Amino acid sequence: MDVRDLDGEPLLASSNVNESIFAILCRVNNAREAVVRILRQILELPAGEQREALLQLLIVSGLRGLNTVVEQEVKTMPFEIDIHENTFLEGIYQRGLQEGKQENTRSLLLRGLELKFGPVSTDIRARVDSADLPTLDRWYSNFVPATTLDDVFA
Repeated sequence: MDVRDLDGEPLLASSNVNESIFAILCRVNNAREAVVRILRQILELPAGEQREALLQLLIVSGLRGLNTVVEQEVKTMPFEIDIHENTFLEGIYQRGLQEGKQENTRSLLLRGLELKFGPVSTDIRARVDSADLPTLDRWYSNFVPATTLDDVFA
């Protein structure tokens, strides 16, 4: 039996927030409305329990592709959550920072290479695109004094 075939409406009507959150995995009439109902239920919990319930909702909603809906609806409600208090959310935040820095460094390096040396070959672009952040940082540091492409990638 597939949980998506189960009627989630009775779970949404439950006073137990965990059952309501589980309903997201089931068939519901209106996913956004279900998220709003669950968020209102979470708002009634003590602050510490709110954080845990929101984390559970984010995880479960991600399995159904509803995490964007949850994020949009959370912004309209008076939640006060410090993601740094939750190791899971903090990890997501730190990975996002790392990925953002990696993408920015990659973009700046490619742009700089184009300005300094002309059009970048697909081989060089692929090499830069597949590099990790420490390697990109090293290449970016080499970029300024470099007189050739080989100097950058040394």
